[in-house]
Amino acid sequence: MSENGLSRSFVKKTDLALKIVTYIVSIGITALVIAPFVTYISGNFIDPAVGGEFSGASMSIKEAFGLLLKYTPIPGALKNSLIVSVTSTVLCVYVSAITAYSLVAYEWKFRRIFNKFIIIVMMIPSNIAIIGYYQLVWKFHLANRLCMVIFPAITAPLAVYFMKLYLEATFSRDILESARMDGAGEIRIFNKIILPLMKPALATQAIFIFLDSWTEYVIPGIVLVKDEKRTLSIMSMMFAEIGIDMFEDPAIGAMILGAITIVSVMPPIILFAFLSKDIVEGVQLGSVKY
Repeated sequence: MSENGLSRSFVKKTDLALKIVTYIVSIGITALVIAPFVTYISGNFIDPAVGGEFSGASMSIKEAFGLLLKYTPIPGALKNSLIVSVTSTVLCVYVSAITAYSLVAYEWKFRRIFNKFIIIVMMIPSNIAIIGYYQLVWKFHLANRLCMVIFPAITAPLAVYFMKLYLEATFSRDILESARMDGAGEIRIFNKIILPLMKPALATQAIFIFLDSWTEYVIPGIVLVKDEKRTLSIMSMMFAEIGIDMFEDPAIGAMILGAITIVSVMPPIILFAFLSKDIVEGVQLGSVKY
């Protein structure tokens, strides 16, 4: 066999070995991540000690969800969480994108100062402003309004900074000038040209913003005090603390808590499944400026 043939054979074997190692490591990491969740769920739904009408048998997931719908306020909390999380994500992504676009595409007087201000705000913990926000909400009688949970989530300095880096790596002024010569307005240019160009960055930030909003419990906890207005994260914590005592057998409450866990994790998983490809591309392009 020629030297070139030996070289190609060695490269193929090396690539195959690298792929095998990569798959093994990926499967191992996936198993480590999924195992605690599977153990928790199976532990809640497989319990021979359940009494009452479920005595001597495990409660099925269907039965647990039936009790969840009948005896808990979780369906309403799920609706509130979806409203808050989806609205917060859409508004935050759009506002962050248009802010980042203004910093990259336009020259204006205080642009550099505003850019530094965004970086400074990133370093400040958001919880510092919670006391002031609490006083503002209750002073103007704005409690128990979902919009008061959505407003603080719209401003995300980290999302603006990430999208700015992404635009600096991908944005071309030639596209902007061509669209202007064709008579397109600034808003139309942004919505029709820039937003599709930023799709990977938008997808990346959308999943992070959605997760933050979905799992947020501090602001909803101080703004939403009525049960019918509470979000899923708050109601799940309340049920974990006192809801299990609603039933004669604590095992039934534990199984319902398992059903609540499934409900809580499904929306982020579904969103990540749809946006995973764009998320990877956005992280690769947005993290490298040059």
